[in-house]
Amino acid sequence: MKVFVLWLAALLVLCSTGFAQSAWREKENALWADYNAKKLTLEEWNHKLLTEAGSLGAGLTVWFNEQKSGDTVSIVSRHIKQANKFALYIPEDWNIHDGKYASYIRMYLVNFLDFTIYIPRMDATVDNFSDYIKINNTWYKIRDNEKSRCGNSYYKSKLGPRGLYVLNVNSIHQEKGSEKVKYKITFDLNGKKIESNEIEISLYPNQLKRLMGELH
Repeated sequence: MKVFVLWLAALLVLCSTGFAQSAWREKENALWADYNAKKLTLEEWNHKLLTEAGSLGAGLTVWFNEQKSGDTVSIVSRHIKQANKFALYIPEDWNIHDGKYASYIRMYLVNFLDFTIYIPRMDATVDNFSDYIKINNTWYKIRDNEKSRCGNSYYKSKLGPRGLYVLNVNSIHQEKGSEKVKYKITFDLNGKKIESNEIEISLYPNQLKRLMGELH
């Protein structure tokens, strides 16, 4: 009897979680219908997706911006505790805006080693990234980077010794969000996970609520 009760309780949790996620998707569909019916402007639709439907917006994409070396690497190395390895670093001025809607997290992929590293690429983006948020002292993965359906998109680029890539990461940070959470990004290099430093981002309440429902 006890086993049955535990099983039933677990089933109810799964069902309630499924219903909750279905409700979020229904809200997204309703907002899309309102937008198509011209009841909402593009800006209003996008804002309601975030604040009412709890959407994170776009998937994770890590865009290659430029490659640097020399003095830039020396400056970045001052902020990294172990500047003798391959590292991910998010600077203090990480919040980058591009136009009215797009915002990015500025990040550096740095090679402090004395040999060249080959970086997995997809066209103008970099592959093998994931991002995480911390809830109740536990890190949860929220996204893997978007993949390409075209095999010709994949290749490897060189990152030489004492060199770095400047990257722009699709951001889920909301400047007007009231929920503060810790955030980090990881990069898989030949099976080894490279972690960035932690930063604090803001989310809208429904974004965090939806995430907690999906992650638990």
